[in-house]
Amino acid sequence: MHHNWPRATAPLTHASDSPHARPSPLESKPVELSFVIPVFNSEHTLAAVVDEIGRAARRIDFEIVLVNDGSVDQSAQVAAWLQARCPKHVAYVELAENSGEHSAVLAGLRHARGRYAVIVDDDGQHSPTEALRLWRYAIEHDLPLVYSRYGTPRQSFWRRLASTLHNRLARRLLGAPRGLYLSSFKVLARPVIDQMVRYHGARPFIDALALRAAARVGQLQVQHLPRLAGQSNYNLRRLLALWCRLVFGFTRWPLGVAAILSVLGALAASLTQFSSIATGTNLARKALAFGAVSCLIMAAGLALGWLLWQWRFERGRVAYRVARFLPVAELGEALSPPTVLPLEVDPAVDSLGLPT
Repeated sequence: MHHNWPRATAPLTHASDSPHARPSPLESKPVELSFVIPVFNSEHTLAAVVDEIGRAARRIDFEIVLVNDGSVDQSAQVAAWLQARCPKHVAYVELAENSGEHSAVLAGLRHARGRYAVIVDDDGQHSPTEALRLWRYAIEHDLPLVYSRYGTPRQSFWRRLASTLHNRLARRLLGAPRGLYLSSFKVLARPVIDQMVRYHGARPFIDALALRAAARVGQLQVQHLPRLAGQSNYNLRRLLALWCRLVFGFTRWPLGVAAILSVLGALAASLTQFSSIATGTNLARKALAFGAVSCLIMAAGLALGWLLWQWRFERGRVAYRVARFLPVAELGEALSPPTVLPLEVDPAVDSLGLPT
């Protein structure tokens, strides 16, 4: 299994020269649990999700890290307002452009201070109560990585089918335990996070990084809630891009298949010569020649594709660029509430239910 890990001299990929760049999480005061939320076009759900987390986690030392991944709606304004509304518990990272969910999660983990971090979607389908169950399960069983498994998935048939195919492919290529569901809803311990953020390639795959860093993996069945609003951002094109990222960026599978095809092509070429001598049948000779050429072309294509991926995406490029960062602080800016807040969110009360 191949993973593209950085050299000791590789530069950080989170724009360390930015005036908004944060020092190492270990240099700041740690918290018990970080909720990392990649945000994309969730102006109508984000405030409600943050409020639910605040109510569920108010008895523990926690933080919420919001990572805006190039949203084109008012998600940036909502996230900045949430940070100003509850500055002691909310940090906000704004990426310079849309970099993808996995890059946004990696950015959030780099800015997280928690001894554990749980990755939560921005659409309300991941219950904060279940997130705390995952966290406690990891502590009680001394597990560095715990995935959730949905009892009743709240997804369309096509989305469930795509998720099933994706999980089977990812499990096989990554060597994950049989039956493990690679959910985006998971909790990671600090040692796993510290290993994951050492990755400096341009196309991270969070599950590959997590499974490589974790010596043991657990799984816990959780409730999957209905989406508060909107629809899934994943489509066939995004899923195919994710599969390519996994296959070409985190395995040597293309090289292995290319080697097998090369052998088959050479064997077919040899049989072509034997067939022409032994039988003199043009049809058999043409079929074998076609098979030989096809195998060699596919082998060359896979090998060239893997090499081009390594050169194009994993050398000298970054996974994301930070445009703005608002850290956890004692006091926040005085910002007016965005106009897109849901009715159940009270602008005069912070996420812990305390008057602002």
